Amino acid sequence: MKKPIFNPEDEVPSFDLCLKLKKLGYPQEGGGWYWEELPDDVCLQSNPKQRWILSYLSSSQITAMEDGEVYRMSSPYARETKPLVKAPSGSEIERWLPSMTLMWRLPDGRFCCCGEFEVVVGDTEPNARARMLVQLRLREKWIFKQEGCVNSEAYEQARDSWGVEG
Repeated sequence: MKKPIFNPEDEVPSFDLCLKLKKLGYPQEGGGWYWEELPDDVCLQSNPKQRWILSYLSSSQITAMEDGEVYRMSSPYARETKPLVKAPSGSEIERWLPSMTLMWRLPDGRFCCCGEFEVVVGDTEPNARARMLVQLRLREKWIFKQEGCVNSEAYEQARDSWGVEG
C-alpha cells in the first residue's frame, strides 16, 4: 500500500509520548492535533486495536475544563466525550526545547536529539523531540509555564528574588 503524502502520525509524537507530556504538565489548550479516544462500539467496528485516532481541531472546537482537561465541543462520537490528549507537532515541541538542542538523522533512519547533557533517540523526529522534553521535565530541569519552558533552577531563583509564591 502506498504511503499518503501527508500522514499526521509522522508529524506528531506517538500517543504514549503525548500522554507522558500531558501527565508532566504540557499545555493541552489551543488548536492543533489531538489524540481522541474512540467509544467501544466505534472502535470495534473499525479496528479493535486502535482506540485512539488523530483529529485536527481548531481552538473553537475544544473547551478547557476547571480540572485542566480539554474536551471536544461537538464530537461525532458525542455519546461519550472523553478528555483529549494534545499531539504537538515537531515544530511546536521545538519551541519548548532549550535553544542549543540539536537534531539529526542517524544512518539507520532514526532521529537523535541532543542538548543540555541529554541524548535521546526516536523513530521519528517528533518522537525524538518529545522524548527530549520528557527527559528534561523528568529530571526537573524544565518546567512548563504559560510563556514557554523555562529552566527550573533559574525560575526558582527569579521567583524567590521577586518574593512571589508558587
